Amino acid sequence: MKQKLLIFLFAILSSSTFGQTNPEDIIIVYDSLNPRGKIILKSELASNLDSLSTHLVDDKRIELLTKKDSSTIKKLLIGNWKLESAKRINGKTLNIQTPDQIRFDENQNFIQNLKGKILKGEWFVKQNPIGNLHLKYNERQFLITDEELIKQLPEEQIESMSFNSDILSIMEIDKEHLIFANFVLENAQDFDNMFFRLVLITYIKTDKASR
Repeated sequence: MKQKLLIFLFAILSSSTFGQTNPEDIIIVYDSLNPRGKIILKSELASNLDSLSTHLVDDKRIELLTKKDSSTIKKLLIGNWKLESAKRINGKTLNIQTPDQIRFDENQNFIQNLKGKILKGEWFVKQNPIGNLHLKYNERQFLITDEELIKQLPEEQIESMSFNSDILSIMEIDKEHLIFANFVLENAQDFDNMFFRLVLITYIKTDKASR
């Protein structure tokens, strides 16, 4: 009975407070600072793609995905791609770890060259949402590159710092260019002031035969 009363009161409060507000604009946040929930409005959050609110990232990522169908994306991906640039939305270059070269084969295998290190695996373009490129690596990958340091870490910590798959958001793709939309977290140690920056990672196709 008490729970029903609380739900009823919340419904009344919501209708009176947000009666003129689009329900899609409302976010209820639960975290360590707001264990009971805090209501915020998307329209009041920072939507600057170079200083994006953490609560808007998922929406913006989906919004920026290419609208091409998965069949077209698969055909365009096949071939050799070379890194051209990694830039913030304001045009400034950002030093970010990303493969120098990528090859996507028709049999859905891929090869990446990351600073001289060769990485292999399988690639998939999922239907929901279209535009996400899924990479499944043949070997476990690590967030840190110092192999000697990795050997000294306990297995539990190694596990938390490793991954065997990745998802890349395709913003644009044609016969010559491939652009990934990557959101980079800034101020990660300061919960109240952390935000995301959009970085556009651009590749150009190098094999003329596939153009």
